[in-house]
Amino acid sequence: LDAAERKAVIDGVLEKVEANYVFPDVGKKMAAAVRERVTKKEYDSITSGKELAEKLTEHLREVCKDKHLRVRLLPEPLPKDFARGPSEEQMKRMRE
Repeated sequence: LDAAERKAVIDGVLEKVEANYVFPDVGKKMAAAVRERVTKKEYDSITSGKELAEKLTEHLREVCKDKHLRVRLLPEPLPKDFARGPSEEQMKRMRE
């Protein structure tokens, strides 16, 4: 990972946490805690996506204590329309 990729990952994770975490106030606290670490340049030496995912998980969990919360590295990028959900054809195949 280079600095731009690392920033994009962190920003993306924090955006999702703030927008979607089940307890909005805790989501904001988690994001603030990670942003403080970013300010202190704690992630600057991380060049591995796997290591960044592990550190972000660790740091988010320090705030929320939620063992279900995890940042994962996927080997392949998600399709651009992933957020839209499965297509009708995909739903049909899953039901079958």
